Amino acid sequence: MKIKLLLTFFILLLFSSCGSSNRFEDYTQLPKLEEVYLKDFKLNEKYDYWEIRRGLMYYSSSEVYPDEVIYSFDKEKLNGLSSEAQLSLKTVDRDDILGFTSQCQPAFCPIYGVAIRENKAISITSDEELLAFFDGINTEAELSIWAWANEYKAKSYKEIKSGYSVVVGWDNLCGSRGEDLIEVESDTGIIIQKERLFTKSYDGCV
Repeated sequence: MKIKLLLTFFILLLFSSCGSSNRFEDYTQLPKLEEVYLKDFKLNEKYDYWEIRRGLMYYSSSEVYPDEVIYSFDKEKLNGLSSEAQLSLKTVDRDDILGFTSQCQPAFCPIYGVAIRENKAISITSDEELLAFFDGINTEAELSIWAWANEYKAKSYKEIKSGYSVVVGWDNLCGSRGEDLIEVESDTGIIIQKERLFTKSYDGCV
């Protein structure tokens, strides 16, 4: 009797795990941001290049670090820019930039975009400006960046009526990480958390 009960338990466990693993089999893997190119975006205007930067890091009054390009879309386009556009990239106004997200906890490093259009640089410094720059969330590249700007790592997705259903990873940087199922509305960028898929605890804070 015990053997039959154990056998039944393992069969149910097997079917349960199979159902869980197959649940997202119709979802498409999203690209890594390092593998994204300018052609992968449908932007609101014709741009020749754009990049994402990490802004100045202030650890103390005596320590100041320059802005850093963390994603470039893309290097071939950057190398083909005119000298006027290159100069505009270097001299873009950085004052009072809050960014569309931030890093460097407990310090503050704004994350913002800079794009080149008609040899002039423009800054993308808020959620509203990023959504307008994308003209809605219309491509895999835009979906990946929008999720990242909202502190998620987008892993896979499928299209739904309002936009996208997305499996994302997250990390609170202080003891917990996991995966969620979210929905992203294409037109508004609104993110709705649908389900906590799993949570894992760890020691320490990043």
